[in-house]
Amino acid sequence: MLQDNPMPEQIISEATSLFYQYGYHGTSMRQIAEKVGIEAGSLYYYVPGKEALLMAVMSRVLNEMYERIHDPSSGLVFRDPLQNLRELIAIHVDYVVHHNEAVAVTYSEITKLSPENRIIIIGLRDRYENIFYEVVHYGIEKKSFLFPDEKIVVTFILSFLNRIPFWFHPEGRLSLEELIRLATTFIVGGLLMVKS
Repeated sequence: MLQDNPMPEQIISEATSLFYQYGYHGTSMRQIAEKVGIEAGSLYYYVPGKEALLMAVMSRVLNEMYERIHDPSSGLVFRDPLQNLRELIAIHVDYVVHHNEAVAVTYSEITKLSPENRIIIIGLRDRYENIFYEVVHYGIEKKSFLFPDEKIVVTFILSFLNRIPFWFHPEGRLSLEELIRLATTFIVGGLLMVKS
């Protein structure tokens, strides 16, 4: 049954799981209401519509990822470019593993948004991804990374990291620590061709 003050947490959580399983267009407000334990009509008391739920999922993910990087206790501190990139990869991988469904929805369903809402989410996404550009640009500037095209480098990095929620399972062959080590080795040691 529905807990007190269900918006945003319980409704967003159930909507996230359904969006992940069936896609945005494959999920109905009735399905979400059934999962939450209320009548479909009652759901509109808490949320104006399905797209508002998708926006809530996406904005939460992108804001939390950004805030985690800027958290003084565990965030990124610019110093050595190589260490910066390792830390950024570790923080990103840790988040996407622990929020795999929400991250997968965020990066796979963005085209389902209205043009106005898409602009908002793209802005939040770009704000977060600009951190990768800053780190890679810093490494190229310091000649720590030999590959000179930061646009291509960041595209490769994020394309790899953002697919993790679609295939990684904590109970599978790799632990989280092993996954972070593998991702770091692949990106830092291969794609960026770090000087030895």
